[in-house]
Amino acid sequence: MPIITAFLQKDPPDMHGALRHILRYPPEKQEKCIDYLFVLSKDARRVYQEALATHDLRLADMVATQSQMDPKEYGPYLRRLDGLDKDRKAFEIDHELGKYSSALFHLLNAGAREEALDYCLDHALYEEGIRHFCLDNDALRRISKTYALHLSNEGRHGYAASRLASINEWQLAAEEYGKAKQWQFSLSCARRCMQSSDFNKFSASLADSLRNGGEPLGAAIIYSQHLQDTSTGLDVLLSACEWEAASELTCREDSGEYRERLLQALCAAAEGQLDHLEDLRRKLRERRDRLLVVRDYKASLAEALNDLEVNLEDSSSDVFTQSDASTMASDFTFASRTSHATILSDRAAAQRREKATLKRKKKMENRKVRIREGHPQEEEYLVGYLHRILPNSSTMTPIRSLVRGMLAEGLAAEATDVEDSVDEYIELSRQVAERVGLQLGDDAGVPERLTMKPARIN
Repeated sequence: MPIITAFLQKDPPDMHGALRHILRYPPEKQEKCIDYLFVLSKDARRVYQEALATHDLRLADMVATQSQMDPKEYGPYLRRLDGLDKDRKAFEIDHELGKYSSALFHLLNAGAREEALDYCLDHALYEEGIRHFCLDNDALRRISKTYALHLSNEGRHGYAASRLASINEWQLAAEEYGKAKQWQFSLSCARRCMQSSDFNKFSASLADSLRNGGEPLGAAIIYSQHLQDTSTGLDVLLSACEWEAASELTCREDSGEYRERLLQALCAAAEGQLDHLEDLRRKLRERRDRLLVVRDYKASLAEALNDLEVNLEDSSSDVFTQSDASTMASDFTFASRTSHATILSDRAAAQRREKATLKRKKKMENRKVRIREGHPQEEEYLVGYLHRILPNSSTMTPIRSLVRGMLAEGLAAEATDVEDSVDEYIELSRQVAERVGLQLGDDAGVPERLTMKPARIN
């Protein structure tokens, strides 16, 4: 008995091991051990299923009998199993218990390969099927194609493509590689199975997909190198602000027209960044000033409430109570133009306003709250907004790339203007952060200047 207890105290409990151990005992002791197992497990049905999993029908029958199961429930089933050979019996049991991988193994051992192939596909045992049928080309192709479809439906297009390529399904593999944005492999597979005209159509479709899917570099290479459409390739790079790649493309083509388009795009991007930086500086000033106003109002309110509490403590009047003051304070809009006389309004009016506020809040539960001037959470909103428009990598990285591109193309004066504007933005950001008690984040990404800043002459 202690040994059986030890099996069940494992994590997870080893019911199968306990039953195997019980088989070593003489029949009269086996019955006592099974009863003990029922007591420990508190689940007679599970004990029966574990006994069945041993493929020992005598043990399964003994457990079923002692568990007081209905003989009509298990008797015919066990008798049918008893008439089968070893592997077929093991297959039937494992299938019944949902152990499909083990069931497939026994079905193959029984020599039923066609049935095993269908079973493999019906129960999505693709990995096991590939191992078992690796020497059967027809079966392997069937399993691999079905497996690839399964992977594709799950969005695992790269794995699906690899499985298809392993059985030389080049066109399907090319399509799946394309969906995975592995365009180099996609083109390689397409080249293996397509005529020139079909390959060009496929390449154009793939390039469009990459362009719309945020992969401009791959799209530009396909346009310029595989479709000989340098103009479209350059458009893709310029639209995505991929200045380095665009510069290389214009150099390779050695075209004055292409270089002029690059210069125009750089200048337009510089103008856009100057406008963006000016807008950021404007927003920094506005939100800083508003935040200071809100904090001043909150400080004034705190002082007014403190004076009110002092007066209440000194007064014997029962017109106002501390709870009244708290209720009215919760209705006070911190940054509004509400005068301190609002605090002295009667309790009924305060309760009406509180009910109206709760009703509005409930109505807005599933909608994005639009913070306006006077909102009780305006301070938190302003702090969060300032955090978002302070320098960060998403703001500075594109500017850094633009300045490098402009310098590489001889636009030093324009690049200097951009970096001067960046310096103003960064300096203002530091002043604002210090004034309102914020810190520039670790991802501020403030770049060193690439252009020379003229020295001031006093």
